[in-house]
Amino acid sequence: MNNHEKAKSLIFLHIPKSAGTTLNKIIENNYDKEAIFTIGIDTQGSINKFKNIPELERKKIKVLKGHMPFGLHELMPQPCTYITLLRHPVERIISSYHYILRSPVHYLHNYVTTKQISLENFVSTGMSTDTDNGQTRRLAGVSAGKLSGERIVDFGECYPELLTQAKENLINHFSVVGVVDKFDESLLLMKKELAWNNCYYISRNITKHKPNERQIKKETIEIIKENNQLDLQLYTFAQELLSQKIEKQGNRFAQELKNFQAKNNLYARFNRLKYWSRLEASRLKKLVMGAKYS
Repeated sequence: MNNHEKAKSLIFLHIPKSAGTTLNKIIENNYDKEAIFTIGIDTQGSINKFKNIPELERKKIKVLKGHMPFGLHELMPQPCTYITLLRHPVERIISSYHYILRSPVHYLHNYVTTKQISLENFVSTGMSTDTDNGQTRRLAGVSAGKLSGERIVDFGECYPELLTQAKENLINHFSVVGVVDKFDESLLLMKKELAWNNCYYISRNITKHKPNERQIKKETIEIIKENNQLDLQLYTFAQELLSQKIEKQGNRFAQELKNFQAKNNLYARFNRLKYWSRLEASRLKKLVMGAKYS
């Protein structure tokens, strides 16, 4: 356990479609509800609300989390540390597109479905800067441009220095940089680094019925890669950071991971049984009530 990191407030920079909803729930299980501030769908509105909290009250915040650009630690009067999860850009964008198709609450849903926008057009037309090195943008802090009038970077205009800045931020400000394809390893490191207790989970907000990369046209995959060259490099860098941190744990880490995964599998099975038991109880109750008044 790192007592120095434990003493700091935590900022979870949630990159969309990168297992963040699952990690959000784990975070909520480890901190008092009153000590958590969540950046909501209205990012600017949430940031303004946070800014307007008196400094003495902001000092009590132990967790700031949500879809946000890097840099909000500057609004925290107390020492902070960040965590995040990155995902392979191709997988993330495919997942994002299919999430939009199936989520009427998403701000792009009506446009994408009404216009029958294909994945290829979704990526290439510039309707969302998130499809243009979205992870690098957030971790370099350039998303703050649209929020505060600074460092605006339009679609297709990302430059190499953004990648350099994102890497520096990961090195200098993040306790753990995780990746989705090693979620359990990332989580176990966060547990150790931040002295979390309850880290068992059920995967949440998984985009259903989406095709995998092999089912997508090669031309579309190449467009995604071309538009996300910085994100591809950043993802590789994040993998390297994670591997280095795991290596520092020594040989015992592999056994700790195996033990955690075994216990988490039991936890997930138990909760699925509870869920189906509640459904069955509800169904039986309706049958009984229906018979009573028939």
